[in-house]
Amino acid sequence: MMTREQVKAVFKTIKFGYPLFEVSPEKLDFWHRNLQDQNPASVMKKAELHVKEKTFPPTIADLRSRKEREDSSALAEFWKDDAK
Repeated sequence: MMTREQVKAVFKTIKFGYPLFEVSPEKLDFWHRNLQDQNPASVMKKAELHVKEKTFPPTIADLRSRKEREDSSALAEFWKDDAK
């Protein structure tokens, strides 16, 4: 759902909030691969909120949907239980 151009717009927001945030074509490609399944409006909203509240730049995980993180936590719990 999220295009490379939309990730660039998120990077612009992050760069304005954190001048030392480094941007490169490789980083843009990596972030796009990991955010392309996300809702662009939701990611931008999270980026803007992060800039207002945090003293460090966001990670990809900070910008992904909560449901995705909950699904990952459930999977980790499954593997933990399966290892017993």
